[in-house]
Amino acid sequence: LFHLPSKSVETPNIAWAKSKKLEIPKNLPLNNGRVFALTDFRNTHIPFGIQQEDRRRHMYILGKTGSGKTTLLKTMIAADIREGKGVAVIDPHGDLIEELLDLIPEYRKDDVVWLDPSDTEYPVGLNMLDLKENETMELLADGIVSVFKKFFGNSWGPRLQYILANVILTLLHTQNVSLLAVQRILIDRNYRIFLLKQVKDPFILQFWEKEFEEMSKNARLLTEAIAPIQNKVGRFLNSSMVRNMIGQVKSTIDLPQIMNESKILLVNLSQGKIGEENSSLLGGMIVTRLYTNAMQRAFLSAEERNDFYVYVDEFQNFATETFIKILSEARKYGLNLIVTHQYIDQLAEEIQKSIFGNVGTMMNYVVGQHDATRLAGEYAPYLDSEDLVNLEKYRLALKMMIDGAQSPPFTAIALPPDFIHEGLSQQIKMASREKFAHPRDEIELKLNKWSNQRYNDKGNLMQKDQPGKKKDDDVNENSETKKEKTQEPAEKKEKDNNSNQKEEQDKSKEAQNKNSDKRQDNKSKNDGNEKVDGKNKQKNKNNNKNKGKNNNNQKQSEAKTNQNKNVNQDAKPDDTTAKDSNPNTMQKDASSDLPIVNEGQQQPKQEYQAINTPVNIPPTVESTDESRASGVTNSFESEMGLPGYSQPTNS
Repeated sequence: LFHLPSKSVETPNIAWAKSKKLEIPKNLPLNNGRVFALTDFRNTHIPFGIQQEDRRRHMYILGKTGSGKTTLLKTMIAADIREGKGVAVIDPHGDLIEELLDLIPEYRKDDVVWLDPSDTEYPVGLNMLDLKENETMELLADGIVSVFKKFFGNSWGPRLQYILANVILTLLHTQNVSLLAVQRILIDRNYRIFLLKQVKDPFILQFWEKEFEEMSKNARLLTEAIAPIQNKVGRFLNSSMVRNMIGQVKSTIDLPQIMNESKILLVNLSQGKIGEENSSLLGGMIVTRLYTNAMQRAFLSAEERNDFYVYVDEFQNFATETFIKILSEARKYGLNLIVTHQYIDQLAEEIQKSIFGNVGTMMNYVVGQHDATRLAGEYAPYLDSEDLVNLEKYRLALKMMIDGAQSPPFTAIALPPDFIHEGLSQQIKMASREKFAHPRDEIELKLNKWSNQRYNDKGNLMQKDQPGKKKDDDVNENSETKKEKTQEPAEKKEKDNNSNQKEEQDKSKEAQNKNSDKRQDNKSKNDGNEKVDGKNKQKNKNNNKNKGKNNNNQKQSEAKTNQNKNVNQDAKPDDTTAKDSNPNTMQKDASSDLPIVNEGQQQPKQEYQAINTPVNIPPTVESTDESRASGVTNSFESEMGLPGYSQPTNS
């Protein structure tokens, strides 16, 4: 007697399978490639993996919570790290990152870049607007806008997108700015003028000078246009832990270097520590920067584009339109994506279509009935929705990319956890802080200083003179403005100074000649006068000197003279003109003697008469703000930066 298998039969000792176990493809890379699972057909368990070339078509992993997705990721990441591969891991929970830190071997600890916004005492610098060489402004702006689009939700619209895109593009055209400037450029007109002086793109200028100015005339229209940006972006930037990280002008983390040199980037975006919205925004922006930096590899040869693997757990938190571009374009540039999440409806419809249309390797653990119905078409006719719903824990249904072609569906068992714990977690964190972070107090001081900067209506930085404050410590003007204003050739300056000095000397000589004639007339009228002014007394002194009389009775005293006056000296009628016309003689005789008094003669009462004689003062070059600023660099601002930091101008 026999009968067909049926679940209604209560015969004991029968091993019932909840779902089908399918035969493996004949060309499956057994014991080869990135090993992550075991075969399970006919109770034969052989390790198999995926080749490097096939991984470039990306991997998509779906399954209910607790089904084993994170364990599979951990297995693959640990293997990549031990083999010297470049990886980035973005974790919205934090547990995976902490476990991976414990698995880093000694020979790779120096390759780790640990990024954790919740480490508030030592924030890492990650400026999303820090444009790298060969990075396209439009591509980066589009990526950042797409991140905000996911964040804005129902308040998103065409006008908001248009304004925000112009804001981001404007900031990308300027120097030393960060996302902190997004709000300020919309509400601070003088600051906006300061930034627009650096922009050369006529279309961006037209937006601000025509469209935005026209919009500003209607307060209600302007409020409706920019209020969503202020509210959403403001809420994001109000978090000090986020602000201290993305507000730094100079990024301390070099993403292109991490990718090109096969480093290890571990990003802990624990929602429980930094908040769900902050976690999603930061994760989306980091993925965007990885994508734009990968596109820079178009300038590298194919041999130089080493593979870089990006693992994203709970993918739905960071799923923006950037992922669509990565799935369709980034393969040729060596950016390989491995993503996991729980159910399909967590993703926007456009991203769903991109995944099912572009992903080379698809695998899923047990899923819900709704997802099983949708996935059944991918696995038909080998598996149906009931098979997918009844998969046991750690069992996989998958279609793999093998030698550039997608295999028929088959089933497997994920490798059991088998990790080597190195125990270097704390050592790696400390080393990463020293290399990539700055103390919080330093960062907040610089950000507060930037927020307190004020500009006049010409877009120049308003500088207040403070007692004891050096000009070198003041906020500098933007480097381009400074360069235009202070770059005067030294030869031209010297020539102008010499010309001015000569002109002053000529004027002084002419005035001195006129005064000499007047003094000669006064001399003939006042010879017998006892009370003479200082000028006639000096004449008597010189006459007495020439006659050789009363030389022993001469009494002299030092007279204090003002630096800004030259006392005119009188001489004999025949040489007065020569002496007065010589500026050197005038300066030499500046310390005039008192009037000569003959022996026994009563000293006359001295009276001094003001002489309106032009003063011959050699022109001096005072130290100006420009000359002082020309050699000034703010080391901290240029190195790690302050948004909008620039050389000041006098206002």
